[in-house]
Amino acid sequence: MVGPTVKSLESRTRLLEAANQALVDGDGAFELQSVAAAAGVSVGLIYARFGSKADLAAAVVEGFYDRLMEAITMDGFRDAPWRERERERVRRLLLFLYRDPLSPVIFGKLAQDTAVQAVARRRWADLVELGARNALHGQGRNELPRDRDPRILSAIINGGLRHGVEQALALSPPPHPDHLFEQIWSFIEGGLSYIGDTEGENR
Repeated sequence: MVGPTVKSLESRTRLLEAANQALVDGDGAFELQSVAAAAGVSVGLIYARFGSKADLAAAVVEGFYDRLMEAITMDGFRDAPWRERERERVRRLLLFLYRDPLSPVIFGKLAQDTAVQAVARRRWADLVELGARNALHGQGRNELPRDRDPRILSAIINGGLRHGVEQALALSPPPHPDHLFEQIWSFIEGGLSYIGDTEGENR
C-alpha cells in the first residue's frame, strides 16, 4: 500500500494551519472557501482530505492537543519527587492553555460542536490517564497515600485546572498566568496536604 506523498502531506499541513488561523480569527467560525484560498488549494481537496467541515475542525483540535501533550512532556523531571513533577506539569499545562490562541475558541464556541467534543473528551481522558500513571508512580515511591484512586486524583487536578483557566480566559483582561498558577497550585497543594493528613490519622 502506497503511503501519502510529500505533496499531499504538505497540502494537509497548509490546510490545518489555515483552518487553525481561521478558527482563531473567526472565534470558532470559518468558511471552507477562505481556508482553501489561504492554503492555496481547492475546496474539493478539503473534502478529499478531511471529509467535511466538521472533520477539518476536529483535526485542528487534534493538533491542538498534540501540541499540548508535547508541551507537558516531563522527561527532564523523571527522577524528581511527584509533587515537584506535578507542580511543573500543571505550570506547563496552564501556560500552554494561556498562550495558544486556540484555547478560548475550543473552550468557547467550538465546545458546542459534536465532532470537537468527541476529540476533546478523548484527548482530555488521555491527559487524565497520564496524570493517573504519574500518581501511581508517586504512590509506588510512598509520595502519595496508596489507598487513593490515582485516576480520580488526576481527574480532580486536571479538571480543576481546565475550568480555572477557562474562567480566567473569559475575563477581560484575564489574570496574569503566574498569579493564576499560584492560586491553582495553592488549591491543589491544600487538597494534597489534606489527603496526607487524613492518611496519617488512619494509620
